[in-house]
Amino acid sequence: MENTISFLCLVFLCLFCVHISRSQGGSSTAVSPFTNIGGNAVKSFSGGNLFALPAAAAATYLLVMTDADYYVHDYFARNIASYDKYTSAALWGGYIAPLAVGGGMYLWGKANDDGRTYAAGCCALQAAGVAMLAGTVLKAVTGRPGPDPSAYPDMREASHIFQFGFLRGGLHYGWPSGHLATNSAWIVSLMTFYNKSLTVQVGGVALIAYLFFGVTAHEGATMHWLSDVIAGTIIGCTIGRTVGKHFRDCYEGSVQTADRADPHIMPVLHRECSGIRITIPL
Repeated sequence: MENTISFLCLVFLCLFCVHISRSQGGSSTAVSPFTNIGGNAVKSFSGGNLFALPAAAAATYLLVMTDADYYVHDYFARNIASYDKYTSAALWGGYIAPLAVGGGMYLWGKANDDGRTYAAGCCALQAAGVAMLAGTVLKAVTGRPGPDPSAYPDMREASHIFQFGFLRGGLHYGWPSGHLATNSAWIVSLMTFYNKSLTVQVGGVALIAYLFFGVTAHEGATMHWLSDVIAGTIIGCTIGRTVGKHFRDCYEGSVQTADRADPHIMPVLHRECSGIRITIPL
């Protein structure tokens, strides 16, 4: 069931992106969640971002070898009644928010001729999509089982299990946490895009912190090990910062260009993106 939900979320996000991209009349110059997606994906794991995966792996190794994963799981498992009532929103919100927020901003910006919100929506959708894909690929090859006491009577031993290969551990539970990778990505992309908004910065940090807690503690810590959550956060934040900076530079550059040209042209793309200033399609 969990694998099905994860797969359907990924397919739905991809189909939504394709739909809104095609709705722009098929123009190769129209900004969309696919704008420079390949370049941003590569940049998220190269250059100055080469540290992301090694840092996530190193943090995981430390937490596994010191049994921190086990101790955190054991604590929440013994105190499930105290914490679980606060975690359901993190679970379901984590599934819904990437598409709802990014798609909502896209549609609002388009409907209200608001170029900034429109570009930010595209930014959030791309960040979520790249992170979801990256997280799914990593889960497919690392094969780490979730912390399920019914499947593993010795949870300390279970916290050390990785089944490297291909699809040996499913695509929902596993390393890294898709919830934190995907949600950290879109949140940080908006924090980077709206880098001068204190409200967005504070709200973004608070939301990531809540999701971090919620996914770690959900149902007695049976959704993810702590190291899964930390790895997902590191990867998601790196992707979000990369994608957010690209769309922010695109938007700010196009504003400067539009200020010197036709005021009716909605500023979305900068020469760094395509070399062409475009309008938001009706």
